[in-house]
Amino acid sequence: MCVVNALRALTFQSLCQLDLRSNIIADRVQDLAAVLLACPRISVLNLEHNSLGDDGMLNLSGALPHCSALTTLLLGDNSVGKSGIALLAAALPRVPNLATLGLGGNCIEDEGCRSIAAVLTGCSALTRLNLRRNNLSALGATSLAAALSSVKTLQNLTLSRNLLQAAGVAALSRCLPTCEALTALDLASTAIGDDGARVLRSASINRSLLPEY
Repeated sequence: MCVVNALRALTFQSLCQLDLRSNIIADRVQDLAAVLLACPRISVLNLEHNSLGDDGMLNLSGALPHCSALTTLLLGDNSVGKSGIALLAAALPRVPNLATLGLGGNCIEDEGCRSIAAVLTGCSALTRLNLRRNNLSALGATSLAAALSSVKTLQNLTLSRNLLQAAGVAALSRCLPTCEALTALDLASTAIGDDGARVLRSASINRSLLPEY
């Protein structure tokens, strides 16, 4: 029996955490959405490594606004592209308690990053955002930087393994003085070079923020 079908057969009024990592459920996301509607208290949802793709985001994004208790959403390594992330992004402001959003290892590219950046002002509880390895360039970093100053709660930002280069870091560095809550910034393997490192260190001086590069 499919794991999602098994879940649908049960009642989970008290379920708070659901971990379905690596379960090959890409063609059952519609059923999963129905499960989520029956789990009003769910706060942690981990769907990493399921190849959900853009079609999966279509079904999932419709269910998310009903998950008012959701604080952690992990969608890493799911082959989500820019159209799928646009669907997800539109739903995020309607998830009022979302604090952790994991999107690492997808392929949202710069356009998808713009979709996320456009809704960050509506994600008032967000503290952790992971965009690791998403084919982002300096353009994506620039879009994100323009929105970061309005996210007063963000504490941890992961952009590792994206080709941001010095130009992307320069854009991020301009918003750092206004990101008062940010304490962790992961820029590992982003090709920022010596120039980018100097710009970043200058922007983060007198801050507890520890740049990684």
